[in-house]
Amino acid sequence: MKKALLGFAFASICIGGFAQVRKPLQFCATPPEKSSWLERFQHAAILRPRSNEPLYVPLTIHLVGTAEGEGFIPVSQVLDAFCTLNQHFLQANIQFFLEGGIRYIRNTEFYDHETGEAGFRMMTQFNVSSTVNTYFVANAANACGYNLRDPADAGIGIALSASCTGINTGAWAHEMGHYFSLPHTFHGWENVEHNFSSPAPLFVNKIPVEMADGSNCRTAGDGFCDTPSDYLNGRWYCANNDLSSIQQKDPYGISFKSDGSLLMSYSGDPCPDRFSTEQIAAMRAHLEEKRPDHIKALPSAPVSPREDIQLLFPVPSAYVATHDTVGMRWKKVQEADGYLVEISVVPTFAFTSYSYLTQDTSLMVHDLKPSRTYYWRLRPYNRYNTCRAYSMVQSFITGTSVTPTKEISRLREAVIFPNPVVAGLPLSLDLDSPGQQEVRWSLTDLAGRRISTGVLSALPGTNRYGLDFPPLPPGTYFLQLGAGKDSWTSKLVVLP
Repeated sequence: MKKALLGFAFASICIGGFAQVRKPLQFCATPPEKSSWLERFQHAAILRPRSNEPLYVPLTIHLVGTAEGEGFIPVSQVLDAFCTLNQHFLQANIQFFLEGGIRYIRNTEFYDHETGEAGFRMMTQFNVSSTVNTYFVANAANACGYNLRDPADAGIGIALSASCTGINTGAWAHEMGHYFSLPHTFHGWENVEHNFSSPAPLFVNKIPVEMADGSNCRTAGDGFCDTPSDYLNGRWYCANNDLSSIQQKDPYGISFKSDGSLLMSYSGDPCPDRFSTEQIAAMRAHLEEKRPDHIKALPSAPVSPREDIQLLFPVPSAYVATHDTVGMRWKKVQEADGYLVEISVVPTFAFTSYSYLTQDTSLMVHDLKPSRTYYWRLRPYNRYNTCRAYSMVQSFITGTSVTPTKEISRLREAVIFPNPVVAGLPLSLDLDSPGQQEVRWSLTDLAGRRISTGVLSALPGTNRYGLDFPPLPPGTYFLQLGAGKDSWTSKLVVLP
């Protein structure tokens, strides 16, 4: 029974894709049927008055690698693609923001899958509700990408191949268009072979072919009158005028060329960069009617990190005595939710040796090689904006010694705040350390019962940490820190 139900659900799913990756002339499995919701929308009143207020949509990013933890797409590539996605949707007054942290999935089957059914299992297992779930894989059903929709014409999720993702690429926006109901501009021509030197037939896949003069634009093709005729169902590259070099003929023999500036076409990057006015109206209506759970009110207008990036340690060309553990620190960037730290053995960062995501302003890096020159840089981002440039590149040289483990420097000062604290509010800790070290901590109640423990990585100077405790009921607690033979204890009072 369970297998039969799954088959029924998948048979009702629509799959939309962008372009082939592996097999020549094999494209995405978009069925030639248009979304039933879009059919009703276009037949009712496609340009009925609607608000153009900004719509903010949460998005969850899943990076998929092999079972061994290999093959994940570089985070920098995803941040670039997210920046481009929001730029493409700016004209529609729709902006996406990152909901929660980036999620990692170790699953070889999902990492390289050739069918949408495997993608459906992946999304069913890992989707985060009320967000647009996007999965970055090595192979998305032999295409640059696809999206899945449920029988009610609501989006389930998007899968993208890593090779089609990055700055100034349109695959993500193309799939997001499908997610919000849009068909291809060449709707009906999917998987149809045709000699374009000959006139087109009146129907393809039982769908009326759009005339070059647009006279049947409401009832033929994609149903939008501001997207010109397009029969090109294979990847093509536009000329300087955004038009195809391939000349097509409509059923009456009238010649025309496809518009490659439209994101729902199959023109190659960087040509596609826009949605039409009618396409935008349809996407906004679909979002409001079919996915109201995706629309979130933001407490304030999204902003991008503005402050100059200052790398504090290691200083330029510094010699670091150790190589197995190297501490790195930078100045906090206002309005940054996180930082991407990259380390390379070449100053151009032609390839990256190490890559880290952190919400802190410090990082411990392990297992660098001795007597080696490394280069590092920093990229701040927040949940609304990932377009920020990198910091200047700085270098440092690792030594040959290993971090001592028998004894650690003494603590200078530690302050927990706020204290007292109202139950449920976050806590922070300022720790002043004379050197680079690991600091153990534990939280106990009045009866001496241990509630939580952990280890902090401290760098020379003042370190600030957010304390991630389980919910604490009102009462008195003790936070204990230990570094070598040195210890420090503070009383914490939690108010009702």
